[in-house]
Amino acid sequence: MQEQSGGGALADIGAHALDTVRHVVGEITEVTSAQLETVIKDRPLPAGGIGHSQKASATERGEVTNDDIANLSVRTATGAIGSITLSRIALGTPNDLGIEVYGTRGHARFSSASMDALTVYQAGSEEPGMDGPRTVAAGPAFPYFASTAAMPGRGVGTGYGEAFMAEIQEFVKALAGMGEVTNPFRDAIPTMRAISAAQACAAQGRPVAVE
Repeated sequence: MQEQSGGGALADIGAHALDTVRHVVGEITEVTSAQLETVIKDRPLPAGGIGHSQKASATERGEVTNDDIANLSVRTATGAIGSITLSRIALGTPNDLGIEVYGTRGHARFSSASMDALTVYQAGSEEPGMDGPRTVAAGPAFPYFASTAAMPGRGVGTGYGEAFMAEIQEFVKALAGMGEVTNPFRDAIPTMRAISAAQACAAQGRPVAVE
């Protein structure tokens, strides 16, 4: 239920997408349009367990009032405009968080399905005929790679699980006085404000500034 969850796809997976945009492109200053759609109108009611381990009732169903799909258009403090597409019901599509950024001198693409690779294009960086996008395989110089990879060498892949390992390592080091947490809880506040702006934009049918 919307009243209990605070949101569907927008608040669930959207928090990660919005946070990624903020980190890579800049703070989100305005949601210019937002479409929130509930495609599956009813689902089995919870039957014990929490989080991803929650069970579903075989007999009881309830109305769904939060969103399955969200499409947003946003502006950032850097002047960039972007589109964000979120879905919890894309049949046959694996879990994936991706971002594509296009600028005046090139572009970059990332997909969490290929966690240790980054596609980059830089205009004028190569000879004609060899100047297309290139894939960069992560190596020990990448943040968190050396402490989570099975062997700290380029081409030894990392993935979803290693991201949690890096998070735990950083937290424990901070507790031991050996560093700081680079993403403290307060960093989530602008992301939650962007989610609120998107919900208001969808409800009101007009652009909403992120306050």
